[in-house]
Amino acid sequence: MSFRSIVAGSLVLSVGLGVFAACKREQPEGAKIDATAIERCERGIERAVLQTETRQSMKTYYGECAGIYTEQGCRQAYQDAANLDPSQQMAKVLEGCRAAYCPSFANQEFEACKPDFKPASPAVIMKAWPPLHEAILERDLRAYAPRVSRAMLVFYSRVMQRMGGAMAPPPASGAAEADGSAPSAADAGAASEATAADAGAANAAADAGKGAASAQARKGAASAPSP
Repeated sequence: MSFRSIVAGSLVLSVGLGVFAACKREQPEGAKIDATAIERCERGIERAVLQTETRQSMKTYYGECAGIYTEQGCRQAYQDAANLDPSQQMAKVLEGCRAAYCPSFANQEFEACKPDFKPASPAVIMKAWPPLHEAILERDLRAYAPRVSRAMLVFYSRVMQRMGGAMAPPPASGAAEADGSAPSAADAGAASEATAADAGAANAAADAGKGAASAQARKGAASAPSP
């Protein structure tokens, strides 16, 4: 999925997001989180999408979506991040959530879960966080993980629009990789010229972009006709 497709799709998704958030739902089968927390996150993302000031939209995103994580360390990291400068939010969330969840993923080789991992730079965080976050959503939300990821994708694309497309979406599996959406050297250079707040916001939203893109790629692969 190209960045241009993401931006175009966000217009449709943002309209539908309010409908998603308003729908009453039963407790997701197998999910570890109550449906109320999922609805709160979706409504929060809907507000964050419409907010034009980066710091406020990031505060809304982190604060309203903290409740979709079962592990207290990760949930607290989201709540704390809501009150930090956007340039500090992603590192805070990654540290809190990796400590809380990595023991549950001991059999998976996530970069963020390696004992010697350190969030030394935004680029390191941007690479390590999305795969772990996707696994966390699938663990805690089960069938509702793709739905939440789609809502987060709306938010991600809005952050990218606000930055004028300065940073490309992080690489994803399947179709996204084939479409060449991995950041280039030029993208990295452009991103370094963005304000600290917007750069932090882009890194913070990168989890949503990759999680949703890879989920959509898996869904497309599953629905494709057999040869």
